Amino acid sequence: MFRLLRSSFSWSQMYCLLAQNSSNKQSTFGKSAKDFCTVLQNQIPRISRSRVQSKSLLRSQQFQVLSRLRFHGSSQEQLDSASLGDAKAEVRSSPLSANVSRERQEWQAGFRDFISSKDGLEWQSSDWDLVAKNMSLSGGPKWEVLCMHTLYKDKNLTLGRSLMKYLEQQAHPLSQIALTFYFGLLGETSTTPEQDDEAKVIFDRVLQISDFLDPASIEVLVSGLSCTKYYKECVKLIDMCKESSTVGLSILVNTLFGSIRFQDLDLLTSTLSMIEETIEPTQLAIYSAKIIESCLASRSEILSTVMEFYKKHSLLLPLKQTEEIIEIFQRLQPTKWRIQTSYIHHRTGRCVNCQHQMERTAITEEEFKKLQQAFLDQVIVGSNIFYKSTPEEVKNFVQFVERTGPYDVVIDGLNVINKQRSPKQPEVLDKTVKHFHDQGKKVLLLGSKVLTRYISNIKRLNPKPAIYMTATTKADDSFFLYAALQSRKDTLIVSKDKLRDHKFLMDPTLRPLFQQWLKKAQIYDWFFSRYGEFTIGRRHLYNIGPQRDECGWHLPLNDIDKDYPFGNFTVLCLRDSSTVPVQNKSIKNYHANERKRQGINYGKKGQQKKSTKPASVDLEELMKC
Repeated sequence: MFRLLRSSFSWSQMYCLLAQNSSNKQSTFGKSAKDFCTVLQNQIPRISRSRVQSKSLLRSQQFQVLSRLRFHGSSQEQLDSASLGDAKAEVRSSPLSANVSRERQEWQAGFRDFISSKDGLEWQSSDWDLVAKNMSLSGGPKWEVLCMHTLYKDKNLTLGRSLMKYLEQQAHPLSQIALTFYFGLLGETSTTPEQDDEAKVIFDRVLQISDFLDPASIEVLVSGLSCTKYYKECVKLIDMCKESSTVGLSILVNTLFGSIRFQDLDLLTSTLSMIEETIEPTQLAIYSAKIIESCLASRSEILSTVMEFYKKHSLLLPLKQTEEIIEIFQRLQPTKWRIQTSYIHHRTGRCVNCQHQMERTAITEEEFKKLQQAFLDQVIVGSNIFYKSTPEEVKNFVQFVERTGPYDVVIDGLNVINKQRSPKQPEVLDKTVKHFHDQGKKVLLLGSKVLTRYISNIKRLNPKPAIYMTATTKADDSFFLYAALQSRKDTLIVSKDKLRDHKFLMDPTLRPLFQQWLKKAQIYDWFFSRYGEFTIGRRHLYNIGPQRDECGWHLPLNDIDKDYPFGNFTVLCLRDSSTVPVQNKSIKNYHANERKRQGINYGKKGQQKKSTKPASVDLEELMKC
C-alpha cells in the first residue's frame, strides 16, 4: 500500500485503497481514517525527500483530502464498491469544498426556488418526500446533507427544524454531516439560553457518532459553539484539530469572537496566542470591522486587549472597511466620538488632525541581541540559504563581517542603481556612498559581481568603505540583513526592497520584533535632488498605532503601496466629543509642504520634476532616533 507514497499518485486513489483494505465493514470512516493517518505519519520519515519536500506539506495534503472525503457522507459499503472515478466525483462534491460544482449550485438553486414557491407556508412531510425523491434521482450526494447545508448557509432556522423533525421520523440513521450543519444553524442563530441547550444536545450527538472529526466539520461546529454559552467547548475541538491538521484561520477567528462576545479575557488571550503561533497574524486584519463591532457591543475594555495585539504585529485596518468602522463607532457609541481620517507626521510623530504625539519606535539591547542570534540560526542556517548560495560563500561573508564590521550603513548596491525612476545612472551609486561617507559613517556596499565596473571611484575614498560582491543576487537580501543585525541596532539599511519575506523564516514570537526593527532601520524612501544630492524622505521612526490616549484612539489604515512598504502614515483619528477640539492643519497643505520641504514637485502624471532648492537631511538626528 505504501509503495504508492514513493511514486506520483492521486489522493483519491489512496482513499479508494483505504476503503478497499478496510477489514471492518461496520466501522465508521472516521475510525479507519484515524488509523490510516497514524500509520501514514509513521511512514513519512521514510519517504524520499526528492519526492516530498517536507513532512508538513504531506500532512497538509493528506488531511485536506481526508477532510473532504470524510465530509461527503458516504457509507462504508458505498466506499468499498466505489470506482476511482466515483471517488473523484465525491471529492468534488464535498459540501464545504472551495470549488462547488455546477451541479451542486443547480441543486441548491432548485431547492431555494422550491422554498420560494411555498410562499411561507408550513412544510409537511409530503413536501420533504418530494424534495427527497427529486434530489435522489439526480444522482448527487445525500439529499438531506445538501438541503441542510443550504439552510445553514441561508440561516433558515424554521425549515432547518422542519427538516430535522422529518429526518428523525425516518427509519435510516441521521447523517453526521447533516447533524453538523444543523448544529451550526442552531448555534449561529441562537438568541436564547433554551436554544443554546437545544444546540448542545445536537453537538453531543455529533460527537457520539465518531470520535474523529475532520477540520471541515470542526469549522462548522466551532462557528456554532462560539455563539452559544457553551463556547468554551471550542478549545476541545481545536485540540482535536491539532491532532490531524493545522488549525485554520476560520476556527481561531470564531473562537476569538466567542471570547469577545462572552467577555472571557483568559480565552481571548490564549486564542490570540494561538493565532500568533499558528497562522500569520496579518490575516486577522480582514476581520477588523467585525472585531471592533464585537468589542464595542460587549461593553468592556476587551477592545484595548485586541488593539494591543494589532499594535504588536503592526496590523493595519483595511482601507475598504474605513466607512464601515466609522459607522460602527457612531452606531454603538453615538455622540461620543469626533472621527476624521488623518496622517501622522513622519518626522515629528504628531497627528495632523489633533496634534497628539505618537510613541517612538524602539527596541532594547536585549531584544536586539535575540534578533541577532535568531537571524543567524533561523534564517542563515535554518532556512538553508545554501540553496541560494554556497557554504563557502556564506562562511566567507560571515568572516568578512567579523573582520570589517560593525557598520553604520549597509547599502544594497544593485537596488540603488535599478530602482531609479529615470534611466539607470551608475554614478548614483557613488553619490549614495559618498553621502554617508562624508558624514563619517562606516559603510558596507553589498552587491553582485556585475557592480565591479561601477565602484572604481568608491575605492578611492579614504577611508575606503567595506565592499563585498556576491557570486549571485539570490541571497544578497539575507546577506545585508545579516550584516546590519551583526552591527548595531541603529545601523541603517539603504534599499527599496520590501524585505518582508525574511520574517516568516523566524520564530513566530520574534517576527513582530524583527518587523519593528526593520521599519526603523530601513531607508526605503530616498531620491536625488536637482543638484544630484542623495536625499532621505520618510522613515518609520514612530509607532502609528493602534494607540489609545486620554482623548481617544488612533487606528492605522492600510495604505501600503510600492513606494511605501510599511504604509503611508494614514490613521483614523477618534477624539472624545467631551474634549476641546484642536485646530487641525489642512491635510492637503500638509502634503504640499512635505513635497516642498523635500524639494519634490509632482506633475499631472505623478512624475518627479526638478525644484529650485535641494532638501537637506540631518543624518545625525536620524541615527539617534
